[in-house]
Amino acid sequence: MYGFTWSRRTKVETEVARLGEFLQDLMFVGSLKGFKYLDLIIRGREELLLRVRNDYPNIQPSPSDPIPPNSTIVLNTSLQKQTNPIQPPQSPIDADLQQDDTHTTFLIAAYNRYRCPYVWLRSHHERLITIKENQKIETDNPLKLESTSCWKQFDIRPWDIIVEVVCLTLRPQPDNPFAIDHDYFDKLPLEESVVRTGAMVKFLQKMSVRHYYFSETHLVEDLEKLQTKHYECFCELMAARRCMGAPPFS
Repeated sequence: MYGFTWSRRTKVETEVARLGEFLQDLMFVGSLKGFKYLDLIIRGREELLLRVRNDYPNIQPSPSDPIPPNSTIVLNTSLQKQTNPIQPPQSPIDADLQQDDTHTTFLIAAYNRYRCPYVWLRSHHERLITIKENQKIETDNPLKLESTSCWKQFDIRPWDIIVEVVCLTLRPQPDNPFAIDHDYFDKLPLEESVVRTGAMVKFLQKMSVRHYYFSETHLVEDLEKLQTKHYECFCELMAARRCMGAPPFS
């Protein structure tokens, strides 16, 4: 659907161990800042808020145009139909998210009681989900995504889910869902820039071997630019510390 294939699971793991590894990845990616199209917020040990920017230039098809297979309207028919809905815990922050017109928010969660990840749309349902007259949107039901549906067969990581959600949400589909906002890093204080560019470089290196449709082109360009930025900031920081007679790290 997105020009890449997920890796099949290569080792036998218990559900608990596999979910634990997923949660570690969730915390890692949730700590990253500086993406162009999305923001990530850790909301607990099992939860991550994915906020996709609404001011990205969306192109809406006319009524006569065929809807592409990966259109945002796919979300309309992709809600999990559950007799007993799998519900995330409510939070006061959800009401604030609904009032924020700058982002559409998703909740990625991997609760131990379900033993697999799920994704909920937490704001602006009317923007992504088309319903029939007198039909009610079941906001408590998780979205039925390819990535979460393939959890048992494939090595699905949080970034696989993020890629799918971003590609479903943004029209046209971005050349690189993990595109970097380089201006963000340019404005950071020197020490923070070293830390944050280093973390993002590590993440982009992981993504470069995931066989995404953007891995060998746009992602590599961002990675090379950010590696240069990280090296320059690191050298500048070390030079400044030497001038002050301070140890390299404190």
